[in-house]
Formats: sequence, C-alpha cells, structure tokens
Amino acid sequence: MIKTLLFKKSTLTNTIRSIKILGLLVMLICTASRGYAQVYYVLNSGTGNTTNAVNSLKRIDYNGSNETTVTSSIPNPLLVEVDAPNNRIFTYNGFLGSRTINVVDMTSGSVINQISLPSAINTTGYSVGAIKYDPINNWVYYTTNTGKGTADAMNAIYRSKPDGSQNAALATSVALFPVYLALDIPNNRVFIYEGIFSGRKFLTFDLNSNTVTGNAPVSNIVTAMAYDKVSDYIYYTTSDNNPAATTDNDALRKIKPGGSGGEVVVKAALFKSPQYLALDAGNNRAFVYEGYIGSSTTIRLDDTGIFSVDLSSGSTTQILNQANLQNTPTYYRVNGIYAAAAPLLATTTATNITSAAATIGGSVTRSDAAVTEKGILYSTSNNTPLLNANGVTKTTNGTGAGSISVNVTGLNSNTTYYARTYAISAAGTTYGSVITFNTLASSNASLTNYTISSGTLNPAFSSNTTSYTVSVPNNVTAITFTPALPTGASAKVNNTPTGGAARVGKYQLINRLKCSYHSGNRPGWYNHKNLHHQRNPGKSRSNT
Repeated sequence: MIKTLLFKKSTLTNTIRSIKILGLLVMLICTASRGYAQVYYVLNSGTGNTTNAVNSLKRIDYNGSNETTVTSSIPNPLLVEVDAPNNRIFTYNGFLGSRTINVVDMTSGSVINQISLPSAINTTGYSVGAIKYDPINNWVYYTTNTGKGTADAMNAIYRSKPDGSQNAALATSVALFPVYLALDIPNNRVFIYEGIFSGRKFLTFDLNSNTVTGNAPVSNIVTAMAYDKVSDYIYYTTSDNNPAATTDNDALRKIKPGGSGGEVVVKAALFKSPQYLALDAGNNRAFVYEGYIGSSTTIRLDDTGIFSVDLSSGSTTQILNQANLQNTPTYYRVNGIYAAAAPLLATTTATNITSAAATIGGSVTRSDAAVTEKGILYSTSNNTPLLNANGVTKTTNGTGAGSISVNVTGLNSNTTYYARTYAISAAGTTYGSVITFNTLASSNASLTNYTISSGTLNPAFSSNTTSYTVSVPNNVTAITFTPALPTGASAKVNNTPTGGAARVGKYQLINRLKCSYHSGNRPGWYNHKNLHHQRNPGKSRSNT
C-alpha cells in the first residue's frame, strides 16, 4: 500500500498547476422539457484566473449521451455546488490571490454575486475544503483549512447567504484539518470530515450551539462523503491512492453519525482509485468517480470515469468513460460530484375538520428534479403512512412544486387519523412530517339499519322513517330489536340503554327507541305505535 500524504487532494486546490483540471458535477435531474435523469459537469481550462470558454458547465444524459453546453466562461471553477431550481451554481475560484466563492448564473455564465473569503485564505497552503448549499434556509456552508494539520483559527466552518451577506464563521479551530461537509439541516447538524492522518473521523457539528457534539472514527483515508437523512447514514469513499492495484481499502462505506455499529462496508475493492461520491439514496444508488488525483501528469487509469453503485448489492456500472481526460498534454481531472436531492416537503395542520371530512395539505418547497406526482396519505392504524402500505389511503394532488391541498371525505366520525404529504421525482420519493387529527363526533342520529327477530316491519326500513308497525304471529311472546348505530351514537329501548340488540316482551306493546349522539344534541326517535299479533294467516289483532 502506498502511504498517502496528510493533506491529500485538498491541497490540489491551493494553486493552479500547469495542468488542466476538470471539475465534474453529477446531478440526476428531470427538467420540464426532458423527463430523464441528466449529468452536469464543469470543465476547467487550467489557465489560471481567467474566463476561458473551456471553463464551462456541460450536461449529458446519465448514460453519457447528448452532451450540451449549459454555460461557459466561468471564472476558474474548482469546487462546484448546483442550485438548479434557482438557475445558479456556486464555484470556488482557487487561484492564489483571487480566491473567492462565485455565484454564477447557469444560463449566461455571469458572476451575479460573490462570497468573500477570509484574507488569510490567499496564503500558500490554505484552501477551501468544501462548499455545500442549504436550500431550506438559503445558506452556503464552506470549510477553510491551513493545510498544516495543527490547531489554527483558520481551520473553520463558515456560513453565508448567496448574496454574500451574513458571511461569518460558525466556529474556528473546529478541527485540525477540516475538509468535507455534509448537511442534515432538518436536525440542525453539519458533518465535517477531520482529515488529520492520526485521527480521521466524522465530526457532528450542532448548529444550535455551534459546537462539536460527537464523532465517528474511521480507519481509512476518506475521499468524499454524503449523508442520507432517511437511513441516518454517512456514506463515504476510501482509497489508498495506489493507481496500480485495487485493494479492499478502495471502498464505499457507511457509518452512523455517532459511530454506533462501526463502519459498514457497502462495497470493498470497488476499483483502483475511488475519489468522489454523489449519493442518490432515493434510487438506492451512489455515483462514484474513479480516477487518479496525484501530482503526476502522466499516470492514467484506463477505467477513469463515473460509476453507478447499487447500495444493496454493491454492483457497479460505468455510466461515463473518461479515460481520454487524462492524456498528456491535455490532462483533465475530476473535481467533484453531486446528485440531485429528492423533493423537500412540508405538511400543515389539518383544517375544516368535521365528523366525516378534513382538509389536509402542505407544499413541495423545492425539487431538483420534476415532481411527477404529489398528494397526501392518511390512515387510522398506520402512524407513519407510506405509499402502498396496509391501511393507508392515497389521494393525489397534481404534479410539480408548490402547494398541496386535498379535501378528504368519507372519514369515520370521532376517530384519530394520521396523515402526511408525499412527492415523487426521478430523485426518489419524499414524505412530509406526520400530523394527527380527530374527526368530530357524528351529528347524525339516524340508524343505518333496523332489524327484528320475528314478524314484519312496516314500512320497510329507511333511515328517514321513524314510525313503524310490527306484525307478528300470535304465539310470539317476545321480539328482539337490533338497531345499527352510526359511529358515535348511543341508543335506548323503552328508556333502557342498549349498545346492540334489545328484547321486548309480549305485553310491552308500545316500544320507543331513542338514538342520540354522544354529545346529546338533536336525538332521533324511533316509535313502534302498534304491535300486531297474528291469529290466522291474513287475520291480525291490534294491541295498543
């Protein structure tokens, strides 16, 4: 195994070398005009702090076909983060003396805003390790490091608005060598990779207290990381950076943020040099870049490119062959991968609640890929309703981002319901938070059915009929009345409470059934005015 220098690939961004650098951004996205997943990548001309036309954002289908240029002449793009719904990208210009984070319009390629970096970042050896965008609160997070592996205030995590305002350090001296970032904004957490050789680990940084609250030690050199909020796993690639052979250290792994359960190997001996990772957890896969990232401009790997890795089986498929990128003298490099996120959802409190209906809704606040279906799910038995789960009812409410509102009818009265929103895109299915609500007690005192054990009910039962005559043979000494009660109602026969059948004797000829709701309002009455005993067929006698 080749021992790797402490500072590894982060230091490649410290200066622009006399090589050409390829910054690649992989992003599964469905657009309004193209309904399939696509790949975005950014090219760097390697000519320094210029707006060379080669510095461009390109797009291909996820299988590598249909390459098009989205925008060009981006100022020296190195690290890249995409905000496709807002038609902008965040790029780190790593040219010494001009280091900044540019906000670039995806259509024109123009710099529309800048995020200024601390002046010390323009010192040789210092760099920005990672950029991550928080679409929920519209923040750009980034790490800075000195490249020395010793305590220093410049080993920090920062946060800024995209227009450059409110740009400030959340914590200085947060680690000895902070490099990569992953966000868990719903739980107010940021995960930072501490890359110091003797103490590699993932730090959990709490955004409420701005302190490190936990860590998860790892055994190998980490080359990239991503977080899956559904499974609560940090996925990461590791490598021994030996371009000559594949070893078990060249792997895709995962670990819980606090380190419980230890490291889990998704796929060992992935390929020779796994370097960058984009998680597409909604489709149970990750995209991993295979390529040499050392200082040589002559070493090349025949299988350089981007691979899809199944998160269950670990099986790999190359979707983009980039072996020709590392041919001297045109020696391009891959510099980052990013996969589109599944839709972001909110569920609002149920409104317009009655005994049989309620309005349930929320919104799709953002989606990197086109939302092909959205709606609500509800259940009386499943407290975390999911699509196609037992006891769960689905009601669709259109497509695309924006509001969700469904008036659900046919509910049971006086019943607890669990409900949430859902949305489906090419990047996966997302569920909103679960809400609970209780339908009101029924305001309907009408029976749903009424049967007798003997004789004939006249007229035939109807929920709107409240007066009946019962004819029975002369030898019948008692009759059982069975009212079918609506949900939330109660009943009495001859002023005696009953929840079901009630028996009435021969000489209890005048019978009165009272049906009311639990609230006691507007009771319904069912009266037996006459009870007839039949002596002979066709002849009867009335007893009143």
